[in-house]
Amino acid sequence: KKTLVRRELKAGEFSFVLSQAKVDAEGNVTEETPIETVENDAEGKISFSTIPYSEATLVDEDGTILKTRTLYYTIKEVKPDDADKTVIYDSKVVLIRVDLADEQNGKITAMASDNAKEINFTNIVVKTSKVDITDQHELEGATIQVIDVETNEVIFEFVSGVEATEIENLEINKVYRLVETVAPYGYNLQETSTTFR
Repeated sequence: KKTLVRRELKAGEFSFVLSQAKVDAEGNVTEETPIETVENDAEGKISFSTIPYSEATLVDEDGTILKTRTLYYTIKEVKPDDADKTVIYDSKVVLIRVDLADEQNGKITAMASDNAKEINFTNIVVKTSKVDITDQHELEGATIQVIDVETNEVIFEFVSGVEATEIENLEINKVYRLVETVAPYGYNLQETSTTFR
């Protein structure tokens, strides 16, 4: 399932890829072969096509016919080159294990790991406002910088308006600081900064 925080989710807004994977002895993914890419619907549902298994699936790379076999798949969100800069994308990779068994009656059973039952990807839109402390109405005209605390780099700057501003260029698990550099007309400059992550 796809969840978008602080903005209405639209059908087809985000894409997700299902790949067959190879893993090493420690369970780390070493290779991925894309199978299918899909988009979310308006409710956030993500659906991939059913993967068919046959006797040929139980033949390994050496041509040996196996009674059981374990396959691995990954599911992750695709972040395009022209991705919306106001969205913090979910970067996790979900690794799914599928155990196959030949029942010797023309049927193959497939048992997927528990994490395949419910997968959630959450993207976040961060909004900020400049408001009057007495009545909380939006103040126009304040220039505010968003600074990466680690690098001290200004990653976004905006002038406040009548609605909250969506911040661009944020990354997950990083700390940022909001600094006002120009006060709205008739107000004093806010000298204290606000830190968030």
